[in-house]
Amino acid sequence: ASVCRWLHHPLLIGCEDLSSTSVEASPSSCLCTSMLSFIVSSASGLVVPRVAHSTPRCGAPTAVTQGEVHGEGGAYVAGHWVPLELCKEKFNIAGGSNEKTPAGPCPRSITRHSSAKPDGSYDVAIIGSGCIGAAVARELSKTTASVVMLEAADDVCQGATKGNSGIVHAGFDDKPGSVRAALCWKGNQLFPQLDSELHFGYQLTGSLVVAFGEEQEAHLHELLARGAENGVKNLRIVGEEELRRMEPRLAPGATAALHSPDAGTLIPYEYTIALAENAADNGVEVRTRRE
Repeated sequence: ASVCRWLHHPLLIGCEDLSSTSVEASPSSCLCTSMLSFIVSSASGLVVPRVAHSTPRCGAPTAVTQGEVHGEGGAYVAGHWVPLELCKEKFNIAGGSNEKTPAGPCPRSITRHSSAKPDGSYDVAIIGSGCIGAAVARELSKTTASVVMLEAADDVCQGATKGNSGIVHAGFDDKPGSVRAALCWKGNQLFPQLDSELHFGYQLTGSLVVAFGEEQEAHLHELLARGAENGVKNLRIVGEEELRRMEPRLAPGATAALHSPDAGTLIPYEYTIALAENAADNGVEVRTRRE
């Protein structure tokens, strides 16, 4: 693939409602974040551009989003809102498979092209086309390897990925020294750039871990220290007055919160389809309904 070819995601997939602020849930839902960081960091010779914010990464990022719904009057690109009148310029991407593929019947359960070598073999076979398999496929599409992605279901993203919470965690809740602790923040920082390339509706919401009383506030300080140990930036504890300004509808009794402005949300199946389509556009063969 050419330098620019893998940057193009061809289609605008269906849209879903997104809340204005994500609330931290089980750290298991940050698997796609950690794996993205692992895939990028372990791919020999591949470099993904660093995230571009309007302020340096050592400082606070640009303001979090305020509740606009992806697909209703606009779209999210690289974490931030783009109104409908600017979507033609900033969201729609020219040159994808939607423009290059001729009209006519589509092959069933397989891409139009094969990436097999002359002897029918492949360099890499990826089993499963969830968020991890599709991310691996896209990374490998930047190389000259012969790659096939196999999926038992009738389409990509039909397994655990479609039920993922869609939270892009910052990494302050992960056990220090674990693989997730080492990779979650790094993966978090890749998403704005990745969405600027693929346009899957990543939304920079920020997150709040809310405490009710002094006992729970002590846990916020534990999370803050854990985040610092894991290398997470921009964390801070906000008091009740500021918290009420940030989220006026919080239940009575909330006294403080740990705020991470770098947490975000995405639509798991739109994210996975974008990765898989882009991989296929760049030569990866995809076969579905394969046990």
